[in-house]
Amino acid sequence: MLKMLGNLQEKDKIAATQSLIAHSSPSPYYFFMITLSVLMATLGFLLNSITIIIGSMLIAPMLYPMLSLALGFIISDNKLISRSSITLLKSVLISIVFGFIAALFFSSLATNDPVNDLASQMTPSIIYFCVSIIAGLAATFSLVKPNASETLPGVAISVSLIPPLSVIAIGLVRLNWSMVSSASILFLINVLGIILASMISFSLMQFLKERRIADKCVDDECKELKNQAK
Repeated sequence: MLKMLGNLQEKDKIAATQSLIAHSSPSPYYFFMITLSVLMATLGFLLNSITIIIGSMLIAPMLYPMLSLALGFIISDNKLISRSSITLLKSVLISIVFGFIAALFFSSLATNDPVNDLASQMTPSIIYFCVSIIAGLAATFSLVKPNASETLPGVAISVSLIPPLSVIAIGLVRLNWSMVSSASILFLINVLGIILASMISFSLMQFLKERRIADKCVDDECKELKNQAK
């Protein structure tokens, strides 16, 4: 396995770096997809529908800023670290705000009372951390290996990112602080697990020399965002 991770072509590393930074760009499209995802997840919880919740996880691009943050740590790129951290923080705030709005307006119309179910499902444990580690390894490998990129949607489903944020929003509406704290801890566990696993993967894949490419990609994306804002 270590040989497989270390035996990567330079062009694959460059392409992965460019793709990762582009997908984690704090663009209107990125935040629009985050908003749609959390709205869908919140309504899915209120309807007690696992199908809707899974659908919301498929369209959420939140994995990308976590992976780019891990890459930033590995290559010691402060610009990438700052950009990824801000994108991730904005994603969390937007998710909670729009989840809160959805829960506030639709809680009274819910077909089931999800409080007890949600609280039990969002109980943090070491198993969740192990799942996030595995998901982080799988996501990083899928990103770098072109023929494995189709597995990324499966990775998004396997780890809880958007659902805990929806639960936080519902808990705030219901003033259920136990639900809020459990979901918050679970989200942090998943984020830390993914970033840690991704850092290990990028190290094994010898991404330490990709800082120049990363800086150029960040600058290009910043210019693109400025042009879109005009």
